[in-house]
Amino acid sequence: MRNVGRVLLWLAIAGGAGLAAAWAPDAMAELSYFRADDRTVIGSERLSQTEVLRAAAIPPHASVWDDPSEWVGRLEDHPLVLTAMIERKLPRRLIITVQERTPVALFPMPVLEPVDRDGNLLPVDPAKDVLDLPILSPVRVGESGAPLTRAERRLLALETARLQEIDPEFMARVSELSLDSEGGVIARVSDPRLDVRFTPPITPARLRQGLEALADALDRAGFTPRLVDLRFAEQVVVRSGSIGSARGQ
Repeated sequence: MRNVGRVLLWLAIAGGAGLAAAWAPDAMAELSYFRADDRTVIGSERLSQTEVLRAAAIPPHASVWDDPSEWVGRLEDHPLVLTAMIERKLPRRLIITVQERTPVALFPMPVLEPVDRDGNLLPVDPAKDVLDLPILSPVRVGESGAPLTRAERRLLALETARLQEIDPEFMARVSELSLDSEGGVIARVSDPRLDVRFTPPITPARLRQGLEALADALDRAGFTPRLVDLRFAEQVVVRSGSIGSARGQ
């Protein structure tokens, strides 16, 4: 009987502690001492602290003990915010951390609009925030010349981001990217003036093969490369001729 009584006592203590833990934040949220009037924004670059706080719409009399999920949801609804997190630091501070979407290219709408790696249009003014980014062609290269679908724009933007991660120096020379009728990507290079064609997703090794073949072609006397074609497995084709004819092939 003594052991049974001891078990019942421990269960009562544990139950009381659990009830207190569940009740305490609600009770403390009513105390002005925990009013969340100290709000710090971390990670924003293009968005000002005022814009982040306006997007979160945290009530003036919110407590650090309030559930922040609704505020986080409103932040992540903002077109420039990729992820958001809100942490409490007792007694009165909220730390709001945001990760912004990064422009990877410009897309004609018909005015040039920045897009991120997912092809999302971003509310960034290219005139105020100088963006040295390649342009994504809004139509497929080929006989149809059909406008890109939303999925195709995303694919092209994703490959642009991938190329920037693989070789930023190469991408600094790319002025435009487009899709052909078969879903291949054409990257127009400005220096030297030529096209690089490949089937996405491109890998670092495949791009390196193409650039090595290009370097070798540039060393040949009397040969002017206009197309580096990476569409064929285990092969790199370097062709001369006009860029217009290379893009049409």
